Formats: sequence, structure tokens, C-alpha cells
Amino acid sequence: MRFTQKILFTLTALTAISAVSFAQSNSAQAIATVEIVQPITIARASDLNFGKIITGPGAMVVSPGGVRTQDGSITLLKGGSEAPASFTVTGKATATYAVTLPSTIILKKTGGTDAEIITADTFTHNAVALSGSSDLLKVGATMHLVGSETVGIYSSELFAVTVAYN
Repeated sequence: MRFTQKILFTLTALTAISAVSFAQSNSAQAIATVEIVQPITIARASDLNFGKIITGPGAMVVSPGGVRTQDGSITLLKGGSEAPASFTVTGKATATYAVTLPSTIILKKTGGTDAEIITADTFTHNAVALSGSSDLLKVGATMHLVGSETVGIYSSELFAVTVAYN
């Protein structure tokens, strides 16, 4: 019986050793990386200027390209400084970015009453991507007139234009 036990013990040990030697494992390795890029910034270069007009009921647009159009009874006069607002955007070269514009702004008559206001909305921009590491972002808008605005200069408070990398 002892002989049988020895054989049985030897076979069990060999089976255990065989199972361990045939067990297989694999591994792989990876590295971690990060790219630190220049933060995106925006700075005002010039203000939105609707130029000189004779009031009438209707709307007028200053496009990001600086083109002024009107509908209704507004008369566009020459000799004004009509122009879209412009902003210098800097950041990572060729990066695309999103632009957040105001929904509406109020232009108040300088020295006027709280009732002497004009609204502007439908802001548009020309942003595509940073060419090099900077871009001149231009912003236009639509101004709405009722036709009874009094003669004078109307100005808004500062309005926010926000940029962020896509």
C-alpha cells in the first residue's frame, strides 16, 4: 500500500507542477501624455458702430464684414464710422473655437431719459479657426428702430463676447 501511496503522491505532484508550468499570462504597457496649450484669450480691438442714420421704422444690420443694410424707412447716411465690433483672439495655432454672443443689448440716448432706447440683437460673427496663433474676430448685429427716436447719440453698456476652445 505504501508503494501505491508513493505513486499516487508523485502523480499528484507532477500534475500540479504541470498545471503551473502551463499557466499562461500576458502583459502590455502604456504611457501617459498631456499637451499643455496656450490659453485662449480675447481682447477688444474696436466697438460696434451702426454709423449715421435718419430714423424710420425698420431694422438695420452691420454684418461681420462691415456691410450695412436696412429695411423699412431707415435712411443710411454716408460719412459715419460704421463697423462691426472686432476682437483679437489668441491661442493655440489653427485651433477652432466657439463664440458666445449676447442675445440683446439696449442702446440708450446720451443725456436722454430711460424711455429713449434702441434695441440690438441677432448678433453674428466671422470666427472659423485661429490662423497662426491669433484671429481678428468681427461681430455684427441688427438694430431695431420704431421711427420716433429723437436726434442724438445712442450707446450701449459694454457687452460680453466669450470664446472657448472646441
